[in-house]
Amino acid sequence: MKRDALLFLLIPLLVCLLLSGTFIMLRYDTRLYSAESYHHVRMAHLIRAHGIPTYDPLTGQAYSFTPLHVLLAILPDKLYAFLPLALALISLLLLWGFSRNYLSAHHAALYCLLLVMSPVFLYFSLILSSTSLFLTCVLIAFFLLRQRTPLALLSFPLFILLAFFPIPYLFAMLALFVSAHLLFKRHRKRLGWAAALFICTALVFQFIQMLYVGIPKYDLPTPRLFLENSITEFGGLSSLGFFYYILAGIGIFVSLRMKKKYAWMYAGAFLLFALSYFYHSLLLLAALYLCYFVLIALGYLFRRAWQVSSLRTLTLFTIFCGSIFALTLFINQLTVLPPSPELLQTSSVLQHQQEGIILSDLETSTILASLTEYPIVIDLYPSYLMDKAGRRERIASIYRNFSLTATKDHLTALNVSYIVITPEMKEELWEDPDDGLLFLLRNTETFHRIANVSRIEVWEYLPVTG
Repeated sequence: MKRDALLFLLIPLLVCLLLSGTFIMLRYDTRLYSAESYHHVRMAHLIRAHGIPTYDPLTGQAYSFTPLHVLLAILPDKLYAFLPLALALISLLLLWGFSRNYLSAHHAALYCLLLVMSPVFLYFSLILSSTSLFLTCVLIAFFLLRQRTPLALLSFPLFILLAFFPIPYLFAMLALFVSAHLLFKRHRKRLGWAAALFICTALVFQFIQMLYVGIPKYDLPTPRLFLENSITEFGGLSSLGFFYYILAGIGIFVSLRMKKKYAWMYAGAFLLFALSYFYHSLLLLAALYLCYFVLIALGYLFRRAWQVSSLRTLTLFTIFCGSIFALTLFINQLTVLPPSPELLQTSSVLQHQQEGIILSDLETSTILASLTEYPIVIDLYPSYLMDKAGRRERIASIYRNFSLTATKDHLTALNVSYIVITPEMKEELWEDPDDGLLFLLRNTETFHRIANVSRIEVWEYLPVTG
């Protein structure tokens, strides 16, 4: 029986290795995906060179500690690309172990396979993210907590470590404690001590950190942006396919007949999905619950007595095709995930120039800061940036203003030396080639075109550098 269970486990593991491993190897120029990965690598290099910093020298904002940066600072650079996949595989093994307590071997394998084929899980198996490390640490901690041997004591240091993650993860941890309290009936006393230890450590650490770096200011997404980011078919990367949400809804409806049995799942799914609205990366944790409800829905559809057998076949075939379609859209988006070869070449062009502050869109700026080690106006994570709102207003005015004098005042105030304009910026910021900054760039006394790298333009602001 154990041998059969292991054979079932191999299916999701091989799918994860095949999908994620292939994309890692395809990045012949750089095996790192997304601006988030480059941000974490830069912070790790900073820690490796100078220890835990008090501020980020390239953005000028206070530095907020996260355990991922310390881990990356310890690891060799060559392992960075493979760390997310390793964390994903460890998480899968632990989830398999948990699900085997409640499901048969083939149902546990199907649950893991549903999770592996969800874009949100694949996305976090490719990028360096605190969310991936947080999930792995949480699963290890709860796995150890349930042991009847002295190994259970090893869970307490892990719960202390989890208290050092950024604030959104602390709220997620409280949601997971609520879920675990409803599920772990035999270990509630031990769980209570772990929760108390975690909460006390988190409160002390956050109090000390706020004294030094202040209170973080997070950006709240609009409902439309949240939907676009959360549904694969709408363009989301760290997202779920539309059919996953439909099936999860069916699974919740079916499970309502046994409310007490699934109370821990209702609590976890609701709280984590609500938190993911404010901090989108937490959708990965919510997906653990949603995929379980998807499994319940699939079981219901297979067991249900259909009056027309062909309708059942058509329904299941539609679900299968919808899931494959979502996965295909996701893979297509991965192929254009930054950095592009043109952006890598752009960084080389800038490195041959005198050091100066770079202005571009948030993703491009974050990647260029890591590749060139030049300061930037703003990056993807300005939670601790002084006068964030004022700086954003200046940037918006630079992009859209037709007044050369006003634009020069803003550029000088921000000490901008270089402006990097990408095709994505032209599509999102300007309606035609004569709008705002694109029109002002024609002034050769103020702006000098350094290079055109494919469709990326690199401009120098002369009054600052000259």
